[in-house]
Amino acid sequence: MSVLHDEGRRFSRYLVGSEVAPDVLERYVDGVARLGLAARSGSDAALLDFVHRHAWSLPLLEAAVAAVRRESALRGRLLLMLALCETTPELAEVFLPQPRGRIAALGRVARLGAAGACKAACGLLLLPFAARGPGGR
Repeated sequence: MSVLHDEGRRFSRYLVGSEVAPDVLERYVDGVARLGLAARSGSDAALLDFVHRHAWSLPLLEAAVAAVRRESALRGRLLLMLALCETTPELAEVFLPQPRGRIAALGRVARLGAAGACKAACGLLLLPFAARGPGGR
């Protein structure tokens, strides 16, 4: 399997909590090529490489690039995998809204907002190091 297949598996586990079917992975690999989601700079390539080597960093760096590097390959690839997961019938339950009371929904929004802000703050601290690559390039 290729690096993109491994990346697709990692991204799907992060986004929906499980690996996707092989045909979804193939669509991911094809989509990366067709949509031109290759790294556009050395720092973009270093960032992808860092995420491949340090899977724990994905939530932090995803939040950071959403804030300051909206055109990064990492963000584009995550959005591609999200779109593929969202349109996969087997994963429909993950994306359908769950019935909640108003207070529970507000509490969930507050918790997710606070978690997102913390991830973004930590990711913004990590981003310069991750984008530099090994050896401080």
